[in-house]
Amino acid sequence: ISFFIPRENLLEPQDAFSYEAETTIPEAEAQNADMITARFKTGVVCNNRLYVGNVYQEGKIYSDRMLKSVKNKYGILPKSNFLDVAVNDGDEIISLQYYQDKILQFKRKKLFILNISDEQDEFIEDTIEGAGISDESQIVKTIHGITWINERGLFVFNGNSVSNLIDDKLAVAKWKDTISGWDINGYFRPILGYDRFNDKLMILPTGYSVQDIMN
Repeated sequence: ISFFIPRENLLEPQDAFSYEAETTIPEAEAQNADMITARFKTGVVCNNRLYVGNVYQEGKIYSDRMLKSVKNKYGILPKSNFLDVAVNDGDEIISLQYYQDKILQFKRKKLFILNISDEQDEFIEDTIEGAGISDESQIVKTIHGITWINERGLFVFNGNSVSNLIDDKLAVAKWKDTISGWDINGYFRPILGYDRFNDKLMILPTGYSVQDIMN
């Protein structure tokens, strides 16, 4: 035997058991599929959530916006679950990477390091100028951390700090002027790879294009 009492007939409605309380999704959003789904250019899974960046939602492009999914439901990206780290700065999110409770948000000109150890209170831990990338081909995950390459050098984030691996080893001018150097110029870009067995980075300079490698 089961009984059903309409909500409006309850003397004391149980607001604690609302749709939003049970699902973490506002009811108004859940009724519109376009408000809980999105297309995106980059994403990373951590803390049992999917974090995405450079999104298209409700017919609009948010190139500098991040969204996070409902926990354990990677396909649900509510519009209200946004993280705007730095908006309207004329830049766009290129890549999201995760390492040791940190999300690295790469834009073309800057790197933002977000601490997500407390997923209810994510915060910007650091902002690094000149550490951005133009394509995800410039970044790779190694046993030492997240490593990437741009016009200013070769960098690694070890979970605590960012280091430039060519500091005191090779002048930036010489680095860029040699055959193994690079300048990012639209069609051309450096490609960074990692040989885990030998623990070595592999750099393909801008003398080649992605199409050259494919061929």
